[in-house]
Amino acid sequence: MKKLNLKEIQSKEFDLLCEFDRVCRKHGLRYGLCGGTLLGAVRHRGFIPWDDDIDVEMPRPDYKKLIEISEKEFPSFYRLETPYNTDTIHAYGKLCDLRTELIEFPDGKQIHTHLYIDIFPIDGMPNDRIKQEKHRKKTRKRMLALYGFRVAKYKRNEKLNFFKRIFWGCIALTNRLMPSRYLIKRLDKSAEKYPFGTTAYNAVIVAGYGAIEIMPKIVFSFENEVEFCGKKFFATNKPDFYLTSIYGDYMQLPPEEKRICHEMMVYEPEEKPLG
Repeated sequence: MKKLNLKEIQSKEFDLLCEFDRVCRKHGLRYGLCGGTLLGAVRHRGFIPWDDDIDVEMPRPDYKKLIEISEKEFPSFYRLETPYNTDTIHAYGKLCDLRTELIEFPDGKQIHTHLYIDIFPIDGMPNDRIKQEKHRKKTRKRMLALYGFRVAKYKRNEKLNFFKRIFWGCIALTNRLMPSRYLIKRLDKSAEKYPFGTTAYNAVIVAGYGAIEIMPKIVFSFENEVEFCGKKFFATNKPDFYLTSIYGDYMQLPPEEKRICHEMMVYEPEEKPLG
């Protein structure tokens, strides 16, 4: 197996993004670059030089439609993974390249998966600030419950003391005896309490940046396009508002010690010589 360097990882992720964009445009699905990917598009016209992932967000109705059409629209070597069709520890989707092998947290949990881009569903939020925080915290608790059950089986790879090993072992056993599908449905029921587009605010509450990402719904309109690695992709109509809310002075580069990648290693099969 060949270990991929950062440039090779970025190249394959860009291919995933292009295919995702093609399918979304074909079916009229709304989406936007978000997080560090949008920051990279605005500040660098592509990847943040040290970044190794791609993030996009979609209104919940479009996200559901993408799940419905994914098997027939994406090539066989790509797969849209969700909490419903895999045992992913996350509450959102990932478009994966099955031709790769990825190990997340190689010195810890050692989660084996494939190279991917993250796809976050956007949900509505109540208009009242107090209700927003109450709703966000309730949904987050359910998200952490799902995460805890799903991540338990990987905890055995970490260096834990005796009592923590017993605790996580019991959680892992419980998850095997009682599948976590109930937790997913419970989480989605909470996240979708306020349907996208029916309130004045929206947010990614099954992941994301927490309270700072609760923004007026105009921010989650995606008629705008930005350049990313020489190609146009959809983004929020208010990129400056979005990026300032999350990063502050986003055009200022962080100190070198904070320019870090995720904890992961990516491999692909070696090409066999011809003849």
